[in-house]
Amino acid sequence: MPDQPKTHQELSTGNAALKERIRELEAMVAESRRTENSLRRSQQLFSIIFRANPAAVVLSFFSNGKCVDVNEAYVRLTGYERKELIGKTTVELNIWTSSEERQRVVAELAEKGRLENVELTLRRKNGELIKTIAGGEVITLDGQRYILFFFLDVTDRKRSEEALRESEEKYRVLVEAAGEAIFIAQDGIIKFCNKNFSDIAGYDLAYLINMPFNDLVHPDDRQMVFDRYIQRLEGKDVPSRYRFRFIDAWGNTRWADMSVALISWGGKLASLCLASDITELKQTEEALKKSEEKYRHLFESAMEGILVTRGETLQFVNPALERILGYPLEKITSEPFINFIHPDDQAMVVDHHLRRMRGEPVETGYDFRIIDSEGAVKWLTINSQVIEWEGAPANLSFIADITERKRAEEARFDALARFSGFADASQYGMGMADLDGRITFANATLARMLGEKTAKDCLGKHFPTAYYSPSMTQKLQEEVLPSLMSVGYWQGELELQTVDGRNVPTEENYFVIRDEQGRIRNLAATLTDITYRKHAEEEREKLQAHLARAQKLESIGTLAGGIAHDFNNLLMGIQGYASLTLLDLDPSHPHYERIKRIEEQVQSGSYLTKQLLGFARGGRYEVKPTDMNDIIQKTSSMFGRTKKEIAIHQKHAKTLWPVEVDQGQMEQVFMNLYVNAWQAMPDGGEIYLETKNVLLDDEQAISNAINPGKYVRITVTDTGIGMDAQTRERVFDPFFTTKKMGRGTGLGLATVYGIIKGHKGTINVDSEPGHGTTFSIFFPASEKEVVQKKTVTETISRGTETILVVDDEKIVVAVTREMLESLGYRVYEAGNGQEAIAVYMEKRTEIALVILDMIMPGISGSETYDRLKEINSDILVLLSSGYSIDGEAQAIISRGCNGFLQKPFQLKYLSRKVREVLDG
Repeated sequence: MPDQPKTHQELSTGNAALKERIRELEAMVAESRRTENSLRRSQQLFSIIFRANPAAVVLSFFSNGKCVDVNEAYVRLTGYERKELIGKTTVELNIWTSSEERQRVVAELAEKGRLENVELTLRRKNGELIKTIAGGEVITLDGQRYILFFFLDVTDRKRSEEALRESEEKYRVLVEAAGEAIFIAQDGIIKFCNKNFSDIAGYDLAYLINMPFNDLVHPDDRQMVFDRYIQRLEGKDVPSRYRFRFIDAWGNTRWADMSVALISWGGKLASLCLASDITELKQTEEALKKSEEKYRHLFESAMEGILVTRGETLQFVNPALERILGYPLEKITSEPFINFIHPDDQAMVVDHHLRRMRGEPVETGYDFRIIDSEGAVKWLTINSQVIEWEGAPANLSFIADITERKRAEEARFDALARFSGFADASQYGMGMADLDGRITFANATLARMLGEKTAKDCLGKHFPTAYYSPSMTQKLQEEVLPSLMSVGYWQGELELQTVDGRNVPTEENYFVIRDEQGRIRNLAATLTDITYRKHAEEEREKLQAHLARAQKLESIGTLAGGIAHDFNNLLMGIQGYASLTLLDLDPSHPHYERIKRIEEQVQSGSYLTKQLLGFARGGRYEVKPTDMNDIIQKTSSMFGRTKKEIAIHQKHAKTLWPVEVDQGQMEQVFMNLYVNAWQAMPDGGEIYLETKNVLLDDEQAISNAINPGKYVRITVTDTGIGMDAQTRERVFDPFFTTKKMGRGTGLGLATVYGIIKGHKGTINVDSEPGHGTTFSIFFPASEKEVVQKKTVTETISRGTETILVVDDEKIVVAVTREMLESLGYRVYEAGNGQEAIAVYMEKRTEIALVILDMIMPGISGSETYDRLKEINSDILVLLSSGYSIDGEAQAIISRGCNGFLQKPFQLKYLSRKVREVLDG
């Protein structure tokens, strides 16, 4: 049994006693509003009412919350003397038990100017906690704004609860209209249940009241249900929703899906339970096919009438049907069942039967009238299903007498209209209309949903045309009304069109009210605003689309990474031999500059592979804590010097949190964004750059598809031509470009996306045609200190040690060998992991360093490294790859590998990295 109730709305549907309390509070708040009106006319009258008000009232300044005046009821409520309260805030006196609760109340008053029916827990001077229901209003007196608070102590209202319990039956219609089985259990005993629960359990309502709930639970599940109940009473965190088996009145084992909440019932804790029968009806069919006689005694003892019909012939009836119809079994079995049905309902029953037998979709349950042996009209509810009976299709029906329920529904709905104050406190919109569609009753919630000022403004209006669009009106006429006329009930989603021009999605339940003769007298409805739910569904769809795009880019990124790796191996051969050739040429040689141009072209090709690796989220070469303000200032300055027609504005956070990034990659990201902005402003324009520390909560993080926490947000905004929706959807797709053929690769923003995702960040775009574009980037903040970039000398370092080069690409092995030998080193070669292990085992005393490729057939670079470490734990290894240092390479580095060599590499870079590892 569940955790404590979370909201007043949850309690209002399950505890009629609490609803009456709210009604009293509504009356009190109404009295306070009348007092406010009187205040404008007479300050003296306000003071008299303020002092004499039985509710605790406090008047505070709106600006700072300091108390201006209190009445005696407030003094008694808090335990403070009046002089202790005046001039102080509730925060200073520690009256609030929850700062979040106080902030929520203040925010609602600031936004709406009023506060209604809020449950608050206050702390008295002696530390005692008291439960109150509070209301408030922002008022103006003599040009000064105040907050007028009303508090009602609800801890000692048992006498009122007892009185309210006597009238609980008047409001049972609300529970009966619910689509789920509802019951309340206290100390393990069923104290209340609705008809749906009776239908599921198979017992009469009167029989269920005061029955131990445990008697219904399957023996194998009783301990589990009991343990959950005890844990919930002890305040432990247990799921409020779970499934269990129960035994119905016929002894069948069925499954129920139940949600539980703790409520107060008669001054004691009780469990409010909402359950649905999730047992497939096919189980009953299969049981019937196996053996009719095996279960016949269940039918004979059933509380409901059971009959099997084929055509107009009754194949089987149970004794309960005799009691329900009032005729002897001989007469029931000798005549067509249609003869017992009220003439006005015969066509409807026949239609349902024929459609069901043809396999057409039709309601399994509905209500109809019969005329019993004494000529009286009775209401029955029937649930039917097509089954196989003695080798042929037949109709199995369960019938129950609901005459008293129908009469009670009418009485209850009349009671609802009489007690409109209670209805006004409901979170659901409730209303009634006559058969012409004219509204005869509406509660305050419905009036607000329709955009009306008061419920009276709704009366007399034709609801289909006054509050629905033409398409919704058509749905009412073609779907809702026919269902009401045939089965007496309809449930579904519609959309209101309010008088103030809003479209409000709603979930609506319609049902009919009949008189004693069974004639439809009124239409009734309950409406629920599902705007929030619809918004949540839209957000979920957006996230699913975001995930699909990310998965698509991930797949393309894997391909791009493989291409970049192979291309880097090709460039390695060109770069190596170009470096060796330059080593032997004097700068005055006529081919020297040509070879330099080849090196430059190799570097251009290497830049392209960096873009591919960046898009593949594998381009983080050297990650270190960085101040993004420095990156922004450096890159914007470089870009601004070349594009004088672009004005750049910057706004930086003074103490920006560090982020762990590859600084070279970040420069690439922002240069790509600047170029993208420049191309969107062919006639010049402005770029706005801003950095900021942000803390994303759960909701904000989900909308950005990242984890909650501390982030650095960077925005790049231009005043360019903007993008339409189609372009925005594809802006990060690889090879997508809006430029003419040959003017761009379409990798710029795809690379930006991949690099940012590779750094566990995210990027969003906001743009409209003619209104510019804003890119918002979020990077996870780091607790590490910023690392300053070190300068590196470009001299060639030499040595005489022996080095083992391991690579499956022959050209890479050959050119690396020549480069190392030109630097004075002795070199051994290996074309794969197996050869590398064999060579090292033989020459381990000679080999000072291993240059190891990461991607090789057979034994991978990672496994080769681990095998070499087993041979010699002090081995020096320099990892080499056409991929980046991310992913598997980073994993090898973290296991003790001594460095990383990114292909293609120049001779100077190779010489420096080798000496760094050898010299420690």
